[in-house]
Amino acid sequence: MAGRVKELESLSLAATSREESLLQRMSQIKEAADEELEAMSRRLSASEADSAARADALEALHSQCETLRARLAALRPSVSSAAAADDDSLAASKHQELLTALNQLEEASEAKSSLQAELLATQQAASSLRAEVDDLRVRNEHAQALVRRRTTELQATREALDKARTEAAHAAQARSDARETAVPPRPAELALAQLQTPTKAGLATDIAIPVAGSPPARPRASVPPAPSSIAPGAASSSSGSHAGDVGEGATASRDRLGLGPASLSWRTLGRAIRSGAMRGELNKRGLQLSRTPIGALVLWAIVATFLVVVLSAFCDSSA
Repeated sequence: MAGRVKELESLSLAATSREESLLQRMSQIKEAADEELEAMSRRLSASEADSAARADALEALHSQCETLRARLAALRPSVSSAAAADDDSLAASKHQELLTALNQLEEASEAKSSLQAELLATQQAASSLRAEVDDLRVRNEHAQALVRRRTTELQATREALDKARTEAAHAAQARSDARETAVPPRPAELALAQLQTPTKAGLATDIAIPVAGSPPARPRASVPPAPSSIAPGAASSSSGSHAGDVGEGATASRDRLGLGPASLSWRTLGRAIRSGAMRGELNKRGLQLSRTPIGALVLWAIVATFLVVVLSAFCDSSA
């Protein structure tokens, strides 16, 4: 889980870095496009101003040509009248004025034609520049839309990664808290589970450690089989098998009471003795042992030895 959290953190950091780099790059592209658009807009404005100036000059030339044509139209009758009056000097002056007006009209016409060509070229350049400006504006708008879309996608990805990282961190914290707050089984519970294991000899008594505030459980002793239920062939070996059962039951009882190899600890043994479980078990095993001939003989030997010792001590004290 910690590795997953670190992986999500690295992915989130990579997405954030990529978003920042993309925003920086798109900002640079936008600035360059804005500068180019502004320069082209200035060129377009200058071209339009030049076209307007040339149009005004063309209009002035057109007016001048019209004036010269009117002057020529006025000079032609005077030249004709001077030629009819046989006045050479007047006819020459009028002719000279007519030639000057014609030259001026021709020059004005040539200037007008040249200005018209320049105006047409300027207008075409302005139209081409206007088309470039419009195309640049469209591309700039597309780039901005692409930047907004990519930024939105990266933000959504980063938010999803942050959410997944937060959930993974919360899950890891919850798992750690659950592991820390888990209560291990107490020794009393372990002793209870150990003491409630059934014996090998079929003992039907469950020895349990009493809980504080509750009465101790009374053992349920198994009922011995009736003499009539024993088969005649098995009567000869009943004492030996019963002694073996007693031995196995004693071993199992020692295991259950914490005295055998499966014992828990001396603390468990002390708890079993204080609870009275061991005393009840030992009394039960002594009762079962007294039912066999060998057991009865051993018990009578112990009692006789005890009586001999007591009588010897009494005799010594009285002497």
